[in-house]
Amino acid sequence: MSFSEEYFIFEDDSKKKIIKYIGNEQRIVIPDGVETIGKAAFASSLALKEVKFNNEIKNIDNLAFFNCINLKMPDTRDALVAEDAFLNCAINRLEEITISKINELKIDFYVRSYQRGYRWTPDELKDLLNDIKELNPNEKYCMQPLTVKRTKINPGDKAFQLRTDDCYNEEITFNNEIDVFELIDGQQRLTTIWLILSILDEQPNYSIYYETLRNVDRSFINDIRKAIKDYQVNQEELINRIKNQLIFIWYEVVDEDPIKKFNSINDGQIALTNAELFKALLLNPENALNEDGIVDPYYEQSLLRICFEWDNLEQRLHNDKLWFFLSKDKQNNYTRIDYLLEAYAKKNQKRLKEEKNNDEITNLNPYDLRFSFIFTKGLLKQNISKEKTKTEHEKHTPIIEMIKDIWDNGVVAIYNSLYSWYSDDELFHYVGFLVATESKKAGTGIVPEVIMNLLCVDGSLNEIRAEARKAVFNRLKNILTGEKSIFLKNCYNESNTKDIVAFLLFFNVWTCLNAGTRFPFDKFNNTAKRAICPHCYKELKDLSEEEKSCRFCQKEIDSKSLIKDIGTPVKWDVEHIKAKKLKEIKESELDDTIKQWLESEYPDILENNQISIEKYNQFANNYTSDHTISNLVLLDSSTNRSYGNDFFNEKRIEIIERDKGNIYIPICTKNVFLKYYNQNPDTTLAWTDSDEESYYEAIKDCLRYIEKYLVYDEGQRDILKQRIGDE
Repeated sequence: MSFSEEYFIFEDDSKKKIIKYIGNEQRIVIPDGVETIGKAAFASSLALKEVKFNNEIKNIDNLAFFNCINLKMPDTRDALVAEDAFLNCAINRLEEITISKINELKIDFYVRSYQRGYRWTPDELKDLLNDIKELNPNEKYCMQPLTVKRTKINPGDKAFQLRTDDCYNEEITFNNEIDVFELIDGQQRLTTIWLILSILDEQPNYSIYYETLRNVDRSFINDIRKAIKDYQVNQEELINRIKNQLIFIWYEVVDEDPIKKFNSINDGQIALTNAELFKALLLNPENALNEDGIVDPYYEQSLLRICFEWDNLEQRLHNDKLWFFLSKDKQNNYTRIDYLLEAYAKKNQKRLKEEKNNDEITNLNPYDLRFSFIFTKGLLKQNISKEKTKTEHEKHTPIIEMIKDIWDNGVVAIYNSLYSWYSDDELFHYVGFLVATESKKAGTGIVPEVIMNLLCVDGSLNEIRAEARKAVFNRLKNILTGEKSIFLKNCYNESNTKDIVAFLLFFNVWTCLNAGTRFPFDKFNNTAKRAICPHCYKELKDLSEEEKSCRFCQKEIDSKSLIKDIGTPVKWDVEHIKAKKLKEIKESELDDTIKQWLESEYPDILENNQISIEKYNQFANNYTSDHTISNLVLLDSSTNRSYGNDFFNEKRIEIIERDKGNIYIPICTKNVFLKYYNQNPDTTLAWTDSDEESYYEAIKDCLRYIEKYLVYDEGQRDILKQRIGDE
């Protein structure tokens, strides 16, 4: 049984209440300490067969295990169980099965002519092979449901058999009756796996027969066979992973319904979330009925596929590297899949408006908490009404095709678009930057405006890149070519902090892009933050009295900088490399390091080659550093506040220690304090003129990149080139 906490989302840090299960396990153990299973926490976890509760469980809320159609009734101990907590749960009918197991059983599969023909492309094959190649040794890769029904092929029946040679072009006639499993769903991937193994000289022990094999099917099969031969990989390792790490969810259709009825979804007492309502709308079992009101096996398998893919998408969106590229919100009031649902609804509402439709759903408020559900329900209702007006001679579209269109060409297509941006290095950095710097107003929805704008671009990836470049320059235009630009001696003031932060962030993003690495938006945007002492790396709440007396720990406790920021969004500030003001010091504080720094940085305070404290303090009271871009870096506000007006070397030490203590420091800020930009630094104790010049040259390299690749207006380009000094 699995008991890993990574499969659960808890209400808070106490971990007493599970509000969402995101795993795909068959058997799970509820962790010790959990007292409550929240409303719909395990809803529609189709793979789940067995749950073992701890002895501390007290409450199992409404719809907690709703539609877990394979879950056996567990021992709920003495918990208070809501009446509908296990609504639509049933006996086990789903099993995991590997290719090795299919080979061992020597299963014969049969694909009837009503199925869609084989349509895999070399790109899809490459994605699958890359996924398999990247698997860890003990990691499983879930393909999709393999939905089958026991049937027979009778003597005299004809079919085409998948073979390693071209003989599948020839129709064969069966002389004897044979038992087969009709493949209702999953034939595309199962066929692909068969082709991969056969091309790699690992002849599969299972057979696939086709009632019909069209010329276009043969063409796609031939393209895949060629692509497999061209793919460079360790054959033995790939074969082993395919046979033992790839799993299908084996689902055998019998007399009973594979997807249980959704009843009492919202009876006025149970307020389901937007995502739960949306899911119920798509997976209503009535959507699987044909014109005669009878359940169609193909239709119901489409619903089952959507159900599995829904859970898969939710799991993928819980990858923080992907999520904080798409959003800087930790989503406390919605599930992450709501992001895709909102994007789908907003995109289609925009389309309807452009088509001059003036109906109820076109005018819905897109910032309503249940907008995507209400919009999609209305859109579905409109399409069904249109079908009813068709004559008997016109082609009718079944409801299931409308549902598939919403899911496949809507929600999944949006996820695929977003993931393609995430996978593209250039778009990853541009879009991530735009999301991180977008000002979000309360009540404006989940999806950032920049994401919606790019999703509505009707074009290729290159055209989307072009739009993203324009958007990045527009975000930076004011600080680069405007009146208050970074080229001014005192460019920074409180009124343009937001613009300076945006430029410094882009400088960090560009640095990663230019180096072939990825900027960590998950660390930059994530609100989760630990209060760690940069000296001993312990959480402040765990420090002993003795440890609290150390210089670093005491400073943290006195400033309360990190304590104040626990659980709140990270605020990014502009930090002066040379302190804005110099602090006064006492004779007792003059250790050798500070003496060396003062002697090298401020020789005017020397008196007979000795440091005059009086002269220094007089000098410090009148000193203010400049606000030029070459004296500014990006830093989180808690770190910024913690060291105030410390000397450069003190700042440098704390930056290094905080970086060791798991506190995120932007790459360019680290580079400054590590003297990375100056190949021949005079000293590590002070920020010298040569350091500043080297840092500014690096900034100018970034500006040249912007001028070359992002500026789309010649007038703006001329201004920027002139300010850089390249004209």
